[in-house]
Amino acid sequence: MATVNNTKLVEYLRTAWGKQDPLDVVEEITKGKHLPLHAFLIAGPQQQQQNGQVDKGEDYRSAVVKAGAIDRILEFLLQSDKPFEKVLHCAGDDNLVQCPSTWLQIVSCACRDGFLTPPALQEEVQFKVVNNIQGVFQDVYNFEERKLFGRRDSWIRSLLYFLALLRNLLTSENPKMAHFLMKIPPIKLFLVQMLYIELGGVPKEVLQEIREFETTHRMEVIGFCQSYAAFTIKTVTEKFGAAAAANQKKVAEAENDKSKSKTTNYRNELLGEFAGIPVGPGEELMLGPGILKLLGTSKSDGWYQGGYSSTMFLFLKLYDWGGRLSGMFGVDCVASNLVPICLDYLLKFASKKRTTDNYFFENVTTGLVILAASLVTPVDLKGRQAPIDYNVASAVYSGLLEYCCDICDACNDNRFVAPLTKFLQIVFVMAKFPLTKKALRSKSTEIRSKIERVKERPPFLFSCLPAIEKIVDTALSEDSGEESKEEAPKCEFCNEKCGKDKKDQKKCPFCKSVVYCSSDCLRLNYILHQQTCLLLRKYPAPKSSSEEIVQNGKELFATNLQKILLQASLKGFSILYCFVVIDMAEATPLFRTLTQEQFLQSYSILEDDVIEKAKETFERNKVNGSLTVSMIGFFEEGLSISILTFPPDAAPTHSHFGPSVTEAFETDKWTAAQRQVAQTTFRSPGGVKKLQRNPQLWKASLLKSMKP
Repeated sequence: MATVNNTKLVEYLRTAWGKQDPLDVVEEITKGKHLPLHAFLIAGPQQQQQNGQVDKGEDYRSAVVKAGAIDRILEFLLQSDKPFEKVLHCAGDDNLVQCPSTWLQIVSCACRDGFLTPPALQEEVQFKVVNNIQGVFQDVYNFEERKLFGRRDSWIRSLLYFLALLRNLLTSENPKMAHFLMKIPPIKLFLVQMLYIELGGVPKEVLQEIREFETTHRMEVIGFCQSYAAFTIKTVTEKFGAAAAANQKKVAEAENDKSKSKTTNYRNELLGEFAGIPVGPGEELMLGPGILKLLGTSKSDGWYQGGYSSTMFLFLKLYDWGGRLSGMFGVDCVASNLVPICLDYLLKFASKKRTTDNYFFENVTTGLVILAASLVTPVDLKGRQAPIDYNVASAVYSGLLEYCCDICDACNDNRFVAPLTKFLQIVFVMAKFPLTKKALRSKSTEIRSKIERVKERPPFLFSCLPAIEKIVDTALSEDSGEESKEEAPKCEFCNEKCGKDKKDQKKCPFCKSVVYCSSDCLRLNYILHQQTCLLLRKYPAPKSSSEEIVQNGKELFATNLQKILLQASLKGFSILYCFVVIDMAEATPLFRTLTQEQFLQSYSILEDDVIEKAKETFERNKVNGSLTVSMIGFFEEGLSISILTFPPDAAPTHSHFGPSVTEAFETDKWTAAQRQVAQTTFRSPGGVKKLQRNPQLWKASLLKSMKP
């Protein structure tokens, strides 16, 4: 939507919307004024007010529609082939519509189920829109001209709004909408092209123009277009499939054929039509075979807000529709191809703030559900079954259990326990089968190293990580009952045997894959080991430079500052007497407040000159009232450990920090911010000390402060 003066809109909502006669509102819409249109979009259902009294009759928005608002907007849209200046006189006036795609957005919202009441009015508007929108569709679908009302930017916006309109119509509870629109072949082709917009769905020059528009206007178009298209195709094929199954059952019952009435296998004809549609003119790639490529290449934020999960379920339906044959998708095993797709999503969003992001939970659990379904292939009508052992083994080679470890690390939320536990049960059952056992044995070192790394980064899913260990142990157990002789590992630096006493052994703190006989060998060898360390860890991919690590660390520090300050309070430390560590060595960052001794012990690989510099900086900052922050992560040349100083002026003064920090002495600003966080969290005096008396609750609160 084009920008609008918020002050004017708020004033209009307060003084005019709901109080004006609906006919007057329609008159303003006819003149092209934008305020009633924006109010129509954002104002919730409310009753009309007349002479200061609330009319308990119909909803005001519905009253405006009955007065002819949608008719006036459709009159504008019917002229979409004309220049905007000729359609709306005085175009450019601040009080008028700035972008004609706004009209299409209004129509799209008006067709969404539940937007208008009663349902009969909603259905009437939907029929009216369907009968008058053909001209707009022709303009939107014209990739050569690429203009709406003579404007290129309006055409790009209209892609998004027209897809939203199709989504609302095709997924409506009124089945007549979908049945009518699905008889129009260009509609189906348009949906597929928008889903595959980055893989040949539109010409390259068109894609480039859209990307330039996104950069210039800071508006994501491609990702949300894909999401709307994916959700629409998934939902409409589900509805047609369910209707086909119901009709088949009715026919069988009418014919008194019990064998047919029990049959649940049917051909979803609409899904088959979509599967065979090429993604673009002259393209060999079709929706069905290309869906794994789509899942592997789409990476935008908008794509992950509904498109990713919808396409995952659409893939599963195509997988079932094709008899669960991996060859239909051009791969040997779909499960092994899904693992890196699910892992890429997790690694991208593991470090982001997700306290209110339901898409993260939806996408991770959807990935687990689809992965499980791709592993467990049901018996077909002829009694045949794909080798589940082969599927699980192939997925293990692709990093299946490492992915499960990352879920334990990143998803420290009890909602993930049930779906991950059920998934791990499937893998555990197959752990004794030959192919899966062989795969687990070949990957056991990597998996165990990953488990060790997660264990040192609490909080994690404490009930799920032991299940992963059990799977590996089951595969490694000897059937013959003979005791396996395990040789003592050799020191990576001096090549001496480290002995069986694990207390004397030191492992690399990052990869957990190489062993040293002492801390000195560990520290002396780490410069040589860094590149190998990167290869052994495999993921997350290293950053391009130490500057990028520092920048990411600063963003995490600013976003999670309250957690960090609270963690120091829970430990009973002053924030000035701590090293604040933002550890980004793994996919999920770890926030730690450590004393000087704890910091030097945890990161003993530091060279002597770096240690001395860190000590000097820390002591100087304590005196000056500055915060000592360490940003840790991997870049392409190896490990990066930066020691930064955050002066008193950097202490937060926004929100509830305000006066307490501003009025504090220069050397006390950070501790004032720390006290303010503790007071806000524990409103009663002495709240921190009371919590510390309850060890379990105290530990749970402490762990909660260590990750995003």
